[in-house]
Amino acid sequence: MSAAPAVTHDRRAVRTGAVLVVDDDDAMRETAVEILAATGIQAEGAASAADARTLQTTLQPEVALVDQRLPDSTGVELGSALKRQDDDMTVLLVTGYASLENAIAAVWQFDGYLTKPVPPAELVRVVRSGLEHTVLRRENRSLVEELQHANARLEESVTERTRELQGLVRLAEGLAGSGDLDAVVAACLQTVSAVTEAGYTGLYLADEDDPGRSDLRLRGAIGDRPLAELLRTWARPNGAAPDDVVSAEDVVSLAAGGRTVGALVIGGAARRQPMFLSTLAASTAVAIQNAQRLGRERETVERLSELARMKTTFLAAVSHELRTPLAAILGLAELLGTRLDRLAPERSAEMMGQILDQGHRLGGLIDDLLDATRIESGGLRVRLAEVDLAAVLDHVERSFRATGSPIALRMPPGLPPVRGDAARLEQVVSNLVTNGFKHSPPGTGVTVDAGLDGDRVRIAVTDSGSGIEPELLEHLFEPFTQASGVTARRDGLGLGLYIVHGLLDQMGGSIAAESTPGVGSRFTVTLERA
Repeated sequence: MSAAPAVTHDRRAVRTGAVLVVDDDDAMRETAVEILAATGIQAEGAASAADARTLQTTLQPEVALVDQRLPDSTGVELGSALKRQDDDMTVLLVTGYASLENAIAAVWQFDGYLTKPVPPAELVRVVRSGLEHTVLRRENRSLVEELQHANARLEESVTERTRELQGLVRLAEGLAGSGDLDAVVAACLQTVSAVTEAGYTGLYLADEDDPGRSDLRLRGAIGDRPLAELLRTWARPNGAAPDDVVSAEDVVSLAAGGRTVGALVIGGAARRQPMFLSTLAASTAVAIQNAQRLGRERETVERLSELARMKTTFLAAVSHELRTPLAAILGLAELLGTRLDRLAPERSAEMMGQILDQGHRLGGLIDDLLDATRIESGGLRVRLAEVDLAAVLDHVERSFRATGSPIALRMPPGLPPVRGDAARLEQVVSNLVTNGFKHSPPGTGVTVDAGLDGDRVRIAVTDSGSGIEPELLEHLFEPFTQASGVTARRDGLGLGLYIVHGLLDQMGGSIAAESTPGVGSRFTVTLERA
């Protein structure tokens, strides 16, 4: 795990359960513990599997980072042992090299898989996510146990109330083992309708993203009357019912853990048993919270899977793209070293030029990686000043003309200056033009248009390539995104547009893309006037 002078961490409240770091490398282990401690996370290290098992008993960690190579065990064996002791604990396998065997072991037995060196910010983010997962698992387990105990006590204490008991049993059967919110809603509505013989029933839920809203949204309904989409101000201070229901008795609050999650609307009920409705409301509220938590956990797992996919893509792309120019440089240099006295001067000069070209290409790839890293960490900075846009575009046009790839530049006279960073703005335009040539057939050109767009300045870069797939457009400015068209020459890391977007964001500008398959693509940059 790589060390850094400082770690930027989220200031929001986070769970700070204990973390166990198992690594026989003292420097790696102590660095990881210090990084986590710097963000308020309690962490202790162990140098062997035996030490880790001992520490687990006293520390009771919620997350364990386990190195694959230990002096007395493998990481896979230790992780399995830790899991057997505490199945809720999040265990992450850490190794210094990526292999299919380790990846399969991590996916099959553990909660995650990291490859050294792990950036400090990534380490903190993954550990925090693991802490949240462990807490969610334990909370869900506790809530399920509470629901099971409540159902058992209910069956023992109200056996004489056959109709209500049967309804609650049917509800429990519908909720048992279900993590789907729609299934929970359907089970609740069917039970209420059957037991109360209501003419109509509806279930409204609060907005998870905005708990402060006073209105609830309809999630499901049964019966002979259509219900309003929103249930507004249903809990009025004077006890009056909202316009959507017949009387105040028709609304039953669904609350759990001191938080209102929704409400039941019951109309035309032949039977109303307050105890039954109260018990059903509590059970349904807990089940709804469980389903919502499970839904959020699924989203988290999907995001982690996507991050793992991006990491794999990154490793493959970097390995290929950095090795290609490096291999060319080494091959040409070796050839020059062994045959310099037998090569014609013209050929030697040509080979030296090729070495320089490949070196510049390698340097460009490294610069892209550094820029992308700064954007991701929030460390990218630009120097904002008044920039002569016409001069920047003229310089870009001359640079491409010198390389034999002329561009068509069109801009009106008297183009006003813009607010930005001259060097970074030239990088933005050059990246877009390079991208246009890369995805266009040989012999076709790229057009750059500049002009005023209201109180802003617009720059449009248009190519005549094969276009961009519609499903790719929404992900175009994400890292490691590359087109798959037949004209695309995939000789980059897929970071160009991501860097362009990050630079423009720092300069207060924006970028939009539009494309017509088979015709070409157009990227439009807008900047503030100075």
